[in-house]
Amino acid sequence: MWIKHPTEMNCSQTTIKMSKEKRPVTALFSFPGSGNTWTRHLIEYTSGVATGSVYCATSLIPVFIGECHVKDVIVIKSHEGNNRVKFEKAIVLIRSPYRSIISFFNYRYSRGHNQTGFASKDDFERLFEGFAITNIQQWRGNNLGWLQFKGPKCVVFYEELLQNTVSELKKMNNFLNVTVADTTYSCLLKNIEGDYHRSYKSLTFNPMQYYTRKLNVTIENAIKQVEEKVAYVTGNNHNIKRFTSVLK
Repeated sequence: MWIKHPTEMNCSQTTIKMSKEKRPVTALFSFPGSGNTWTRHLIEYTSGVATGSVYCATSLIPVFIGECHVKDVIVIKSHEGNNRVKFEKAIVLIRSPYRSIISFFNYRYSRGHNQTGFASKDDFERLFEGFAITNIQQWRGNNLGWLQFKGPKCVVFYEELLQNTVSELKKMNNFLNVTVADTTYSCLLKNIEGDYHRSYKSLTFNPMQYYTRKLNVTIENAIKQVEEKVAYVTGNNHNIKRFTSVLK
């Protein structure tokens, strides 16, 4: 598969290939709606190596040649633990639950489970609170579980990746033992979005309004537990992004 680089800065096309060398079986763990697909794009673009998935999403096959594969890939997308694949290393991608739950809800209730689609305002009004109550417990439990992964792990926060893409991606590529030229990162910045990065600019209502005070209390408790585990595992404190009235 080819990814077309911009013509500026002598950027050329990148060929994404299945891995020819034996690599550690490495998970890209995340709760649904946390930017896993976008992160795969970033890793593929800079490494030139295909990413895989324990799932087989037909909509992603044209974009990721490693979709449906767990062998000969650099990382493997998973929203679960070691149930399907015995992982040796892991990247743990954490996104604020305020945003990841909305993103997951949009995916679940958009027409055709579209990676970049939106649920309707009616769906948010009828279904979001129950969905959020269930999924904040999943967000907490999944992240606490992945942070206890016994092998080598690299913890990445989606919001940091969004704000400091190159430095955070360098951290991941170093963890994956991939050497990437600085010019490749410069080219990436010209094609940073990829094909599956949801934009809220066209939305006519604000999904954040459906977070009630009761929901916010539950979410805050979950966030604090995950933050404490992150500090214990990494030795560094990190404040996960809290509620804001506007979703960007």
